[in-house]
Amino acid sequence: MKENDVKFFSTLLNIEAGDVEGAITDGTLGEKFTALGLLNKSQVEALKVNLTKEVRGSHIPELVEAAKRGELDKDLYKVIKGASLEMLEKDLSKEYKVYEYDDVKDLIAKISNRAAKPDDKLIELNETLKALKEVNKNLVTEKDDAVQAARMDYEGKLLTRSKNDLLGEVPFDFSDVEDSDLEKTANSRKMILGSVFDARFNLKFDGDKVIVTDKEGTPLTNSATLDSLPALDVLKTLASELGQKLQSPETGGQGGKSSGGKGGAKFATESDFYNHLEANSISPTSNEGLKLFAESGLAAAK
Repeated sequence: MKENDVKFFSTLLNIEAGDVEGAITDGTLGEKFTALGLLNKSQVEALKVNLTKEVRGSHIPELVEAAKRGELDKDLYKVIKGASLEMLEKDLSKEYKVYEYDDVKDLIAKISNRAAKPDDKLIELNETLKALKEVNKNLVTEKDDAVQAARMDYEGKLLTRSKNDLLGEVPFDFSDVEDSDLEKTANSRKMILGSVFDARFNLKFDGDKVIVTDKEGTPLTNSATLDSLPALDVLKTLASELGQKLQSPETGGQGGKSSGGKGGAKFATESDFYNHLEANSISPTSNEGLKLFAESGLAAAK
């Protein structure tokens, strides 16, 4: 085999030239091409037909709906706008019999110059054109605002879901909670932890990564490495500050070692504390609820 052919097959198969010559010698070159999964001509043609059907069947209706909502891509919007102006030019050119012009502005100017004095129809035409320009300007602004609002709403929903998922990963210790109270206690702890987290911090996207910032927008970072602190670590630290019992990291699971205890607590368990709040219609995150929690001894019984 010629050197150019060997080099071509080497590049195509992403192997050394010597390996190509070896494959020719031992008869395995065909197997290497088969492994690439290359499409033959008929398969390529079938793929083109199917992709065309897919675009016509799904993508085009999506573009129509996006246009109705004013959410078209800017580049596509420019193309549609240009086509619309071209149709307007043709209609005006035919109606006023002006066939040589540079653009719609030049066409309007020539139509205006043909009359010694503007008639009512031409005045109306100019006013319509001015109104169309204003509408077009407003449409662009509204589209940009709508896209930004949709992006913020979508990201907000993603961040809320991320926070809820992270709260579900916090290793609360329920070793002293009765099975009948387990769900209510778990929900109460998540609600308190989530509320305090929202009061102190924010979640935001940094590229594809979710990070934690303070209320001024400054990211929380590791003082040694300056890496962003994992949101789960921030939640676990905050839970400890609130006196919520967590499983020990070395054992984990329901059988893990508790980071809290009952000694000296005003309430025997956190379940007793939350039952007391519920019985007295006290919100856990209200000033009274937080004060009772601080005085309960639960925070200190870590």
